[in-house]
Amino acid sequence: MRNELIKYVKRCPTLVIMYMDDKGIITKRTVRVLKMNSSTFTAYCYLRNARRTFKINNLLAIIPITERVVI
Repeated sequence: MRNELIKYVKRCPTLVIMYMDDKGIITKRTVRVLKMNSSTFTAYCYLRNARRTFKINNLLAIIPITERVVI
């Protein structure tokens, strides 16, 4: 999933992700990727209206947003 994330962030840093937290709760989030590390990435999460750190291994799906986001 890391390679897909890198590919999409190069084209557009705003993505819709399906993410499963450590408790197994799945959420759909719109995020703007700010920084990537080897196993995590930091992004502004529009669901929580805050900066969050996500584990790349917990990503279930990535959808790039190619249009302007209005939230």
